[in-house]
Amino acid sequence: MICKVCNEEKNEFNILDPIGVNKHSLCNKCFNKLNVIYEKYKINDIKTLSIYSYDGLVKELIYQFKGLYDYELKDIFLEYFIDDLEFKYLGYTLTYAPSSKEDDTKRGYNHVEEIFSCLPNKKVKLFIKKDNYKQSDIKYKDRNKIIDHIALIKENLKGIKRVLIVDDVLTSGNTLKACASLLYKEGIKDIQFLTISKVVENNRNNVIDN
Repeated sequence: MICKVCNEEKNEFNILDPIGVNKHSLCNKCFNKLNVIYEKYKINDIKTLSIYSYDGLVKELIYQFKGLYDYELKDIFLEYFIDDLEFKYLGYTLTYAPSSKEDDTKRGYNHVEEIFSCLPNKKVKLFIKKDNYKQSDIKYKDRNKIIDHIALIKENLKGIKRVLIVDDVLTSGNTLKACASLLYKEGIKDIQFLTISKVVENNRNNVIDN
């Protein structure tokens, strides 16, 4: 099998696999270049998990998948963690931070939906952007007003009690907080956040926004 990043043959032993063969999309060398943090913390008392630090190869691969439309990369971000995530979020309905309809149409897919498609959770679209804003275009002091740019699809909430909101890159967390606020108003109290990566302070100037 060929590594989807370096395109080299994968002939290595993997102690995590029951038959000892690396069946993942990346060779061990490329996977070791990903800055895995698996950091658990809280945003406004909401449990949050971020898997990678948004830097180095992780940053490059997210851009390659999201900005350069390399669809073959869609499974590489979560495949090492599926079993743990499936157990951790059992019973949660998965939904996505809102993205630009124009960008989704241009690339032919919603990048966040594709990354998280490997998880078995029920998936429902609950949020849309009212306009094609980018968080990077909003002055920092006004980012708490992001909620004014997001709408909740209330008719899709029927029967939902536990919600996992997912995104690719966590920066300020204001988009996730706005989504949670809309759910709280509808009586949804059990909410968690899951992001592929998290921006650390010294990386905030080079973020790819939705």
